[in-house]
Amino acid sequence: MKFLVKCALSGGFGGTEMVDGEILEFDSFVEAEDYAFEMACQEYDSYAGLYGLRDINEIMEEEEVDEDEAESIYNNDRESWVDYLVEEVKS
Repeated sequence: MKFLVKCALSGGFGGTEMVDGEILEFDSFVEAEDYAFEMACQEYDSYAGLYGLRDINEIMEEEEVDEDEAESIYNNDRESWVDYLVEEVKS
C-alpha cells in the first residue's frame, strides 16, 4: 500500500504543514506510522542542542539529574515537538 508520509517539528518549526512529504510503500498503516514517528524523532535529534531544544547533557546540567532521568526528560520533550502525518494514497 502507498502512503503519504510527512515528518517535521511542531511549534515555531512549522509542523507537517510546512513540508511536502513523500509517497512511500508499506505493508500496513501501522508500519508507515512507525516509520513517520522514527523520521520525526531523527529530525528532532538533529536539532538537539540548538534553537532551544535541549540535548541530554544540557538536561543533566539544568535539571541536576542523572543520565537515565535526563534521557526520560529528553524523550518526553521530543515527543511533544515531533509532528508526523500518514495518509493512505488511493490508486
